[in-house]
Amino acid sequence: MMGVRELAQRVYALAGVLTIAVASAAGLVWGRADLLGALVGGAVMLLNFAGLNWVAARLALSLGQTPSRGARRALVVSASGARLVLAALILGGALTLGGVGARGLVVALLVVPSAVVAVGLLGARTADVA
Repeated sequence: MMGVRELAQRVYALAGVLTIAVASAAGLVWGRADLLGALVGGAVMLLNFAGLNWVAARLALSLGQTPSRGARRALVVSASGARLVLAALILGGALTLGGVGARGLVVALLVVPSAVVAVGLLGARTADVA
């Protein structure tokens, strides 16, 4: 059975490799701007996943301490809002300042969700075999 920490480590590793592959392909097909866009998009998604992982870890710790439901909800809402605002500012700033291709950036945004699904399915498959 795969634990949360192992799942996160596998997602980070796979998403990192996929980001480099997507960035390389974008650079070859569309040029330097889209290579940079793919790197920015992949980095933002990895940071977003790290934020989600952090919130999940804090919630798991708080479950043993019986905090109020409002405190847990406040943690999730504030951390989620901060993550989304930060991601929007980075992505918007990268596109506004120029030099970053939108095609590569958008394609790279699919890397982390794909890695989460792939790692989850592989974990489920090995759990069924065991």
